[in-house]
Amino acid sequence: KSFIASEDVNLFGVLGVTFVDDKPKRELLLTGNDDHVVDSFTQFLLEHPDAADLDMAEREDCKDYTQDGMKIRVFRQGNPKGSRKQIAPLLLQHASTMETL
Repeated sequence: KSFIASEDVNLFGVLGVTFVDDKPKRELLLTGNDDHVVDSFTQFLLEHPDAADLDMAEREDCKDYTQDGMKIRVFRQGNPKGSRKQIAPLLLQHASTMETL
């Protein structure tokens, strides 16, 4: 929260990977203090055709979670081959369409 405030950013993302039986399991956490921005990226990841190859699914145990005024959404990535090299350009593409970033 302090980083987001000090850097004046509306969205913060964390990509995580764990290995289960030598296979990567990827997750993406998005958080921010502007619900509209977080919800817009959520909709993009779940519904936009450009993001379909990532096969994102929102974790039910984290759905619509808010803490300290920060909305938090966590996604499981069904396509483990989609690395930051695929995800980052998609997020930047969506960011370029938004007015409030």
